[in-house]
Amino acid sequence: MVKSIKTAKDEFITVTGTLNYFINIADKKDSVRCKQILNSFYVPQNQAVTKINMYEIRNFLVKQIKTPEEIEKMKKICVEFSFLNSQYKDSADIQSFEYFVDRHDETEKYGNNIGKIPGYNSKTYWNMLIDDYQKIFEINRKVLIRLVEIDKLITNKPINEKKIGKESAYKLIKSLKNSTIKEFNKSSSNWDLMTFPLDKQIRNATSHIDFYYDDKIHLYLGKNTNGDSFVTLPETVKNVYLPIAINNVKGFLAAVLLHNLKSDEGLYKRALKMLD
Repeated sequence: MVKSIKTAKDEFITVTGTLNYFINIADKKDSVRCKQILNSFYVPQNQAVTKINMYEIRNFLVKQIKTPEEIEKMKKICVEFSFLNSQYKDSADIQSFEYFVDRHDETEKYGNNIGKIPGYNSKTYWNMLIDDYQKIFEINRKVLIRLVEIDKLITNKPINEKKIGKESAYKLIKSLKNSTIKEFNKSSSNWDLMTFPLDKQIRNATSHIDFYYDDKIHLYLGKNTNGDSFVTLPETVKNVYLPIAINNVKGFLAAVLLHNLKSDEGLYKRALKMLD
């Protein structure tokens, strides 16, 4: 069980700080390869800074940046690191997350309008939430892929991108928790927030269409891989799993941004103040 964290902001900062420390170990090992792995989450398109940078990560950093000149410099760095070299041109992970953010906003708007708009009902809302959970689960898996690659970079192990990219979230989690990085993995608790919201039973059941919302008893009902029935409280998915899983991706993006901000020592130090 993950330790208690008071607010979403605390959660976000905890994940960002943990991953920033982890990434810095890799940076000392091979800064070029480290940056390639991290930035593979982004898509090289000549457009404005991605939405998540603009309304989440930028706000996270700008609080520590006072002058208009510094803000413009930070925006420029954001844009530069979001555009990748051609070897990652097929990546669409950041776009998947942006789509998820829009989709989840629509889900919450739907929920807020139940009882106000004819035809809106709680059964549809709770099923929409499960669909959202499936999507953010897969995006978390994409983050774990990069973290496993970073771990292998640090420990001098070969990085087989195709093989790692096909592994389940649970194999990726196991790989991270079994890491031999002495500076980081003094205990597996470093990965608790990253892995806690990824419920194996729910993920397997939803992939086999054995998971649904029963509005008569207000529970999610499912069957695990052994065919045994299980139940999940809808509020657990809504108020625990989804928020932490979303913050994990935001924390990863913030940590990647911090890594790229290192080219400007002043901005980097100001950003780090938020993690103290």
